[in-house]
Amino acid sequence: MTQSHKPGILAIVLLTIFITSACTASDQNAAVPEVSILSPVEGTQLTMGDEVSVQATAHDALGVFKIELWVDGRFYTTAHNPQPAANTPYTAILPWTADVAGQHILTVKAHNVRGAVSAPASCTVQVTAPLPTATPAPAATPEENITPVPTQTPQEGECVYDAAFLADVTVPDDTEFTSGTAFDKVWRYQNNGTCPWPKGTAYAFIGGDKMGAPNIVPVDEIAPGQIIEITVTMTAPTVPATYTGYWQMRLPNGELFGDQAYVRIVVPTP
Repeated sequence: MTQSHKPGILAIVLLTIFITSACTASDQNAAVPEVSILSPVEGTQLTMGDEVSVQATAHDALGVFKIELWVDGRFYTTAHNPQPAANTPYTAILPWTADVAGQHILTVKAHNVRGAVSAPASCTVQVTAPLPTATPAPAATPEENITPVPTQTPQEGECVYDAAFLADVTVPDDTEFTSGTAFDKVWRYQNNGTCPWPKGTAYAFIGGDKMGAPNIVPVDEIAPGQIIEITVTMTAPTVPATYTGYWQMRLPNGELFGDQAYVRIVVPTP
């Protein structure tokens, strides 16, 4: 009687162990990284031109792949973990230049090796313009005839350059490519500014994962309201992970304008 019950008890024990192991693996796969900002602290006062080192740290059960810095809701830069390892914290320094006066929100997001993204961590900083340096005016002599300099006023009808992202034409988010596969990413944009994009305007890589793409892709001189499709050829990296690259329009003088867009692909584990 006792012996006849032992196989049943053993089966139940083994089944319990299997279910527990499966649940643990599932929980790890479903987990997302945790990230926090170490510096600057909330409410930090900065002066225009300051070079700021945003220090962020993240950890994840599977390993942290990269940490992104966003400023006022727009992607700014990325730091990649050179050696992702499970449950090993990764601390990154992400440089930012405080070049615009006013209040700014700095946000960091961490990605693990499977592409899961953390909840964002943010802090608010205040950037003020530097105080002007007083320059003494030269003393006027009676024989000097001083003519006032006319004040410059903004010209009406001045060109406003802008670009509205409309759609991903190819390669939807999280498309899988085997390592080394070449692919064409196509974005659709519209000139929603007030004047044509000048000769020399380009679509520029601004950060993230470049994936073998060129730094810039020339675009045509598009009139206001006109729609254009931009193609960038890339290659899937060799290491299995999720990769994201960010792009934006750039004027001939290097100034960025318009909506940012990105491409995000997955290189699966063989």
